[in-house]
Amino acid sequence: LTRPSYAYVLYAALPAAALALPLLKNVGRGRMALSVGALAVGYLLVAGPWMARNHALFGDWGITGGYASFILVERIAYNAMTWGEWGAAFVYWLPDFGDSLAASLFDPALVARLNIESPAGFSELGKSVLRAETLAAAGGREAHLGYLIREGILADPIKHLAVTLALAWRGVWIAKYWGLVTVLLFVPVLVVAIRRRWDDFILYALPAWFMVGFHGFTSVSIDRYNLTLIPPLSIAAAWAIHAASGRMAGALRRGRPSA
Repeated sequence: LTRPSYAYVLYAALPAAALALPLLKNVGRGRMALSVGALAVGYLLVAGPWMARNHALFGDWGITGGYASFILVERIAYNAMTWGEWGAAFVYWLPDFGDSLAASLFDPALVARLNIESPAGFSELGKSVLRAETLAAAGGREAHLGYLIREGILADPIKHLAVTLALAWRGVWIAKYWGLVTVLLFVPVLVVAIRRRWDDFILYALPAWFMVGFHGFTSVSIDRYNLTLIPPLSIAAAWAIHAASGRMAGALRRGRPSA
């Protein structure tokens, strides 16, 4: 939670609360205001000293600054992928076995640039070539972030969103196979939660999944960025295993012959 990007959970939660209020029939405005206020106060208690320190040293209340464009330029480099590479990415970025499986299924040219450690990969392209080119085109670091948003995102938002989906896919496989198993269990649990109006679980899981999308939208999105998925994935896996074991025990009891 000390990653600067997690400040955006609060920035998203405040307008989301205002938009959700008309939809929540059983939640009064006073209770909602109290909850949002408690969230903001809790955030300031943690982030306030950090912000005060930045203001004292740099004259800026912001939590972070200066290198945001260098993070974003690495992300925007992935927008250069072809649609063939985009499709191959969903196999290549599976945990552990994905790269070898993709190598057996696709032409090597379709997966070569997906390797984050490759000198010819998208990530290195962003760090080296694209960073220098966009800095020059923007006219310096002060205008760099705005230039990237305008030319790298808004110029082709459909492509950026599609690549975000692929990068979010890469970022969810925490601890490799643990992430693969628990994400697969999370999906049916989420369906049940929506049907049964298990709102507590949905709201609890929402910030972590919001950050999965946010990291895919703004960064190279690797699994360690999304460690806050561990609690909701663990709860979903525990609930799914408990429900499955209960049904299995019931089936065994029904199938047991009477004395």
